Amino acid sequence: MLDAIHAKSKSPATVTVAAFALTLGFAELADAAKLAFIIGAFMAGISIGRSRQHERIARDLGAVGNILIPVFFAQIGISADLSAMVKPQVLGIAAVLTVVAVAGKMAAALGAFGIRADRLLIGLGMIPRGEVGLIFASIGLSNGVLGDDQYGALLIVVLLTTILTPPMLRWRLGQAGAAATDDADVTPEPTGGWLSVVRGEIVLDGTPPVSATVPLALRTATLSTSARPSAALLDWFGDHRNVSLAWRMDDTPALVRLLRDDNPKAWRFLDVSGVIERALPEVAASMARRRADLGDLDPIGALRFPMVGRLDDLAPQMGLADDQLVLAAFVSDTCGESGGSGGPGGNPCATTLAQRLVAPAEAERLLAIVADATLLRAGVNDPNAFGEHELLQLATPLASPAHARDAYELAIASGPLPGWQRDALGERLRLVTEALEHPELTGSQANNLAAARRIAAEHLLEETEPIERLRFASNSYLLSHEPSELARQARLVEPLPRSGTVRVAVSPDPEPDHWRIDVACRDITGLLARLTKVLTDHHLEIEAATIATWPDGAVLDSFLVRSRERPAAKLLAEAFEAHLHGALPVAAMPDLTLAFDNHALPWHTSVIVSGPDQPGALLAVSTAFARAKLVVHTARVASRGASIDDRFTVTDRLGHKLTDASMHVVQQYLAGEKTPRWPRR
Repeated sequence: MLDAIHAKSKSPATVTVAAFALTLGFAELADAAKLAFIIGAFMAGISIGRSRQHERIARDLGAVGNILIPVFFAQIGISADLSAMVKPQVLGIAAVLTVVAVAGKMAAALGAFGIRADRLLIGLGMIPRGEVGLIFASIGLSNGVLGDDQYGALLIVVLLTTILTPPMLRWRLGQAGAAATDDADVTPEPTGGWLSVVRGEIVLDGTPPVSATVPLALRTATLSTSARPSAALLDWFGDHRNVSLAWRMDDTPALVRLLRDDNPKAWRFLDVSGVIERALPEVAASMARRRADLGDLDPIGALRFPMVGRLDDLAPQMGLADDQLVLAAFVSDTCGESGGSGGPGGNPCATTLAQRLVAPAEAERLLAIVADATLLRAGVNDPNAFGEHELLQLATPLASPAHARDAYELAIASGPLPGWQRDALGERLRLVTEALEHPELTGSQANNLAAARRIAAEHLLEETEPIERLRFASNSYLLSHEPSELARQARLVEPLPRSGTVRVAVSPDPEPDHWRIDVACRDITGLLARLTKVLTDHHLEIEAATIATWPDGAVLDSFLVRSRERPAAKLLAEAFEAHLHGALPVAAMPDLTLAFDNHALPWHTSVIVSGPDQPGALLAVSTAFARAKLVVHTARVASRGASIDDRFTVTDRLGHKLTDASMHVVQQYLAGEKTPRWPRR
C-alpha cells in the first residue's frame, strides 16, 4: 500500500504521512483490543519495514520521534513520586526485582545453544528494561494496577539496569576480545577475495589476518548496499573488536568510493563494528558530536557528510569532483566544527585526518583546498570586500587556476547561497583566475604572483641595493604595486634615510587629478597617523594607501591622493619631518564602526570602517591603529553619499592576525574609552 501511495503521490512526504497515520491506526486498534498501544505501533512498524520506502519513512519519523520522545520521558518523571522511591519498603522491592531481573536474563541466555555465541554477553545485553518497561509501568499506574510504591520500585529497577549494563558489557567485550587477537587460524586468501555475496548475504570465505580488518570492513560496507553481513562475518569482526587498527593509504580509494555511494547503512556498519573509532578516530568523534546535537532532527544525520553530498549534487553543473576534492569535503565535514584557528588548515583535527588519508604532499594540497575555499567564501556578503591587491593576495596561495577551481567548488558545496552571492563568488573566481593566468607567471623563476612582480621590478633596476631591498619586501606590498612602481620606490628607499629625514616622490596617476605620493623614512610610532595628518592639513584627499616595512627600520608609505594641482614634494617632505615627533591630539569618533574579519585573507585581518563622512575620520582611525600597536598594510578610502566605507588590512607587530583582545582595544581607542599616554620619540 505504501509503495502504491508513493508511486501516485506528487509530494515525497505523502508516504511518510500515510505511514504515520497507519501507525496511529494500529496503536488505536491495539488499545481497543485491550492491548498496550505500543503493540499496535510495533506491528505497524513491521509492516512498514517491508515497504521499499522504509528508509525514508524511518528518517522522517525519526525527526518526529526526536521531538515526542523527550516529552514522553518528561511525563514519566512528572508521574514519579520521589518521596515514595526513597522509602525502605520501595527500595527493598526494587532490590529484589533487580536481582530477579538480572538472574532471569542470565538464565535466558543459556538457551542460546547450537550457535557460536558468548552466552554471558547475550545475558548482559538483555538486562536493561529501558523504554518498554517504563511504558508498561506508566500504563499500570494510569489503570490503577500499580500503586505509587510499586511504580517507584519499577522506575528504580529500570534506572539501575539501564545504568549498570554498559560498563558490564564493556568489561565482557574486553575479556572476550582479548582472546581473539592473534592470527593462529589464518587461511590463504581465496582467488576471488575474502568476501562474496551468496543469496543476499555477505559471506566470509576463509579466515583472514587481523591486518585485513580495515579493508574488509570497507568492502563489507560497500556491499551492504544490496546485501547484509552474514552471522559468521559479524562474529569475525566482533572477535577482533579490541584490536588496534591503523589506517593505510591503500585503504583511501575504497573510502572515496564509499563517500560517493552516500549509503548511511555502510557508515552504520563501520560505526557499530568499531572500525571507524579505531582507524579514523577524528571521524568517530565527529559522528558522536553530530549524534549529540539536539538541533539535528535527522536520525541518520550523523551518518551523512553534507559537503560530500553537495559536491555530488553539483556534478551536473561542474562535472564529477575528483578524488582529492571529495576527500577535502570529507575533511571539512569531519573537522569543520572541532575548533582550531586559521581555517581547517590550522585545525589539528583536519591536519591529522588528511595525513592519515594521503601522502604528505597530497595532504598539504588537500588542506590548502579546504583553507582556500574558506577564503573564497569569506566576505561573500560584501561584493566590495576585495580590491585589486586583496584579490592578488588571495590569488597567491591559490597558485593555479585548477586549484582555484577546486577551492571554488568546495566553497559552493559548503552550504546554500542566494543567487547574488553565488554570482559574486563566481566573479571572484573569474578575477582570481585571470590573475593566475597573467603572462608574468610563465617565467620559470616565478612561483606566485608576488615573486613575478618582484622579478619584473628587478629587471628594471641596475643598482644592487634596490634589488636587495625588494627581495626582502613583503608579499602584500609586492602585490599592491606594478613593477615600475616597485622599482621607483626601491630607489627612493635606498640608501636608508637618516633618522628624522623623509624622502618624498610625487608622480601622476593615469586617472586625471590623481597623484601617487611615495614617502620613505625610518619607522616610528604612529607613522601612518602622522603622515595622514600632514596630507589632510594640505587638503589632499586620500583614496588609497599601502605600507611596506623592512627589518632594518625602513618604511615606504605610498598614497593615492586627489588634487587639481600637483603636490609639492619638497614642501610635503618638510611638513612630514616637522610632524615626526610630538603627540597627536585627535578627537574620538565613537560614531564610526569597525568590522573585523580574520577569514577573508590569508595573511592579514580585514577591517571595514563605516559611519558618517566627516573631516579627520581617516586620521582618527589610523591613530587608533597606531595606539593599539597595529601595522597597517593597505588602505582603501571610499565614500557612499554621506557615509564612509574605508577598508584596511592590518596585523600586529609580529605579522599575525588580530586577536579578539586586539580588536577590542582598537575599538576602545576609536571611541575615546581608552586614552593612553602617547610615546614621544
